Amino acid sequence: MDIDVTTRAALKLLVLPPGILLALLLMGWIFARKAFGRLLLLLGIGLFYVFSTPAALDWLAGQLETVPAKTFDELKRAGAEGILVFLAGTRRVAEEYDGADTLSGLSLARMDYALAVHRATGLPLILS
Repeated sequence: MDIDVTTRAALKLLVLPPGILLALLLMGWIFARKAFGRLLLLLGIGLFYVFSTPAALDWLAGQLETVPAKTFDELKRAGAEGILVFLAGTRRVAEEYDGADTLSGLSLARMDYALAVHRATGLPLILS
């Protein structure tokens, strides 16, 4: 049984957070006069809070990030042609630069690691 692309996208929106949490809150709101409905509302609000905390985010990301990073030697042998660095935003109106924008802390951390890889492998850097 094949599911078309739009149906698959709609199901993903419903089943994955925050869609499932919104559905839980909607069901709780519909049945709010009963204890079961109030329990659903409480559960939905609690899960929204939990999924908004850094601890839950780190745990969920840890479940997805199971493949370790390649070593510098593995990168050399893999035939990579460059190092692509996705920057992570800017810090607006940085006083130490007379009000100009500068890279965010996460962007600087990514650049630092990319430079270490560049020094070890000699691959060119590509910034995005």
